[in-house]
Amino acid sequence: MLSKYVIYFWIAGRFSAWRRGIDLPLKDYIAYCKEHERDVDAYVNMDCIPGENGLMDHSQSSIEKSAAKSYENLQIMKAAGLRPIPVFHQGETFNWLDRMLEDGESYVGISPYMKSHQSEIIRWMDKCFSRVTDSKGRPLIKTHGFGVTACNLCTRYPWFSTDSTSWSVGGGYGSILVPHYNDGIPDYSRSPQTLKLSARKTDQSGGFDGLSPAQQEAVRIAVADAGISMAELRNTFLGRWKFNVRSFLGMAEACKGNLFKNRSHSMFGSFAPDGKGYDPAPLKLYFATVFTEGHNKFLNEYNIKNRLLSYALLREMPEGLLRYYIKTGTHEEEKKSRPKKMSVKQLSSEAYRVRRAQAALAKLERAVD
Repeated sequence: MLSKYVIYFWIAGRFSAWRRGIDLPLKDYIAYCKEHERDVDAYVNMDCIPGENGLMDHSQSSIEKSAAKSYENLQIMKAAGLRPIPVFHQGETFNWLDRMLEDGESYVGISPYMKSHQSEIIRWMDKCFSRVTDSKGRPLIKTHGFGVTACNLCTRYPWFSTDSTSWSVGGGYGSILVPHYNDGIPDYSRSPQTLKLSARKTDQSGGFDGLSPAQQEAVRIAVADAGISMAELRNTFLGRWKFNVRSFLGMAEACKGNLFKNRSHSMFGSFAPDGKGYDPAPLKLYFATVFTEGHNKFLNEYNIKNRLLSYALLREMPEGLLRYYIKTGTHEEEKKSRPKKMSVKQLSSEAYRVRRAQAALAKLERAVD
């Protein structure tokens, strides 16, 4: 039996539940957070989504109305004795972030709009971190980047934590992250090269089979360094998970001591950060997961304890399941019977693997969208 896990859960799945017309009452969420407050790292405010009937409304008036409702929910949760993490979303006016800081919030979520061009996200994040770092670029508060796993975004800012769904989604769709090497040592502070692999056909565009012989050899060296065979990498999403997780964990370690060096002072108005920040530790990367045997086994094997769970998923689970999961790293008791053996034909069938991967990924996307 594994030692106690450190689980971070939040209201992920709010959008997918809202899109399907599923109501998530604030009072129920408050009761759940109170019940499990000592079991988890943190929990996030229940945000309001701009729009109605499953359709997003990107008008500024709707965004501001939702931001006001989210702030109201935050105050209700705090009045109930909870300390949720408030979230500042790209598109909202900076008055909301300034208000969170003036309220003395010590841990704030930063949520970029991932459909924006990355240059727009960087400009927006620069403004955010100009407010939450001191004159030397050291963080004044803890920040969590929602869905932030791009290497250039993680290494540019002194995050306390971020979360990732791409650790499993990318591998499930045949992508691998190949690190750059310096004198035979992988450099995780640089953005890795993303390649596609397929067991059914060669990938001439953006894939391993379209590389030159010298480039293919460099990839083989990285694969061998990870202790994984090319066959496993080509044929199984589990192999790609194993390969890709090294890049994510290596990048998190490379973020240790990061300072924000692109401060801007012209947009603040009356708000100006002061005080002395702290020296950032390695980034805490939380792996978004769902209750599947494949996820449980993989995360346990790699001793990954920082996991992100969706309240929209947890609320449907039996009482006591979260505490059992924290204690064991799995959501179901170990089966005594031997697993059914698969034929060689099944094991070599790409179609079979794709169906299994797509089913698992569909559940994950519904839970953490």
